[in-house]
Amino acid sequence: DNIVNASFFCRRKTIRNSLTKSFLNLKSEDVEKILDAADVKHSKRPEELTIEEFAQLTNSAVSMGLLHNTR
Repeated sequence: DNIVNASFFCRRKTIRNSLTKSFLNLKSEDVEKILDAADVKHSKRPEELTIEEFAQLTNSAVSMGLLHNTR
């Protein structure tokens, strides 16, 4: 999954910073919208997220048209 891979793109970063600096080329404000829609704290680190939270992030990004569904 692109969101999971991008989340771990930068080591020791918050989920917000990891997604912003990843290969997904998302704007900072778009990452914030995705995190808010998925109800994920911006300050969390990727290793702290549950599988359900990663699924919510992916679903939010796809529904906003910021990520294509890869299934």
